[in-house]
Amino acid sequence: MSATTPLSSSEVLPDFLRDDAPTPSRDETRCRLLRAAIDVFALHGYHGASTREICERAGANTAAIHYHFRDKAGLYRELFRLPIELVTAASRPMTDARLPLLERLGHFYRGVVTVLAQDSKLRQLALLHAREEAEPTGVLGDCRTQAIRSQHDQLIGLLLPEFGMETADEGLHALAFALVGVVLVYFMVRPAVETFLPASLATPAAREALTQRCALYGQALIQAERLRRNVE
Repeated sequence: MSATTPLSSSEVLPDFLRDDAPTPSRDETRCRLLRAAIDVFALHGYHGASTREICERAGANTAAIHYHFRDKAGLYRELFRLPIELVTAASRPMTDARLPLLERLGHFYRGVVTVLAQDSKLRQLALLHAREEAEPTGVLGDCRTQAIRSQHDQLIGLLLPEFGMETADEGLHALAFALVGVVLVYFMVRPAVETFLPASLATPAAREALTQRCALYGQALIQAERLRRNVE
C-alpha cells in the first residue's frame, strides 16, 4: 500500500466526538448538548435520561434541545447517525476505481480508525450502541439503517467491479458486512483491545499500521470470496 498521510481527527470527526475539540466551536451550543447527551444517556439510558440534566451539563437553556434537535428523541438519534455519516464521507476516496484495491480499502479503514482513536466519548458511544441492542428504545426507527446504508453502498460499489457484477447478490452483501467487521470489533470491545493491543491506537503511526493491516485482511476476505465462488 502506498504511504498516505494519516487523517487528523478534525478531518473526520464532529467536534462533539473529538478529544481535541476547540472551544468555542462553530456551533458551540449544539456541540455541548451532544457531548452532554452522550454522558447522560450512557449513565441513565434513554428513558432514564433527563433533558434538564443534559441542558445543565451543557450550560444551555432547556429550549436549546428543541431548537437544535426538536426533542430528546431527535438528540438521541443524532448521536447514532452523525458519526456513521462522517466516517462514510471520509471514506469516499475508496470509490475511485482508478486506485488499486488495497489502497481503496485503506481509505475506508483509515476513516474508521481515525474515529476509533478518540477515547473518552467513543467509550460512552459504544456503551449506547450496546445498550440499544440489548434494550431497544424504540425511538431510533430506521435512522441507523439509513446511515449505514450509505457506507454499505460504498463498499458494494467497490466490490461489484472486483467480481464483474452489476448488482450485488447475497454473498456480496455478506462480504461487505465482513469487511466492516474487521475494524468494528476495535470499537465494540475497546477495553479488550486495550488489554491485548494497548498500543494499536496510541499514535498516528500505530493507527496507520492498523489501517494497513485491516486493508490486508479485507483484501484476503475478498480473495476468499472469489475462491468460494469458484468452488461453488
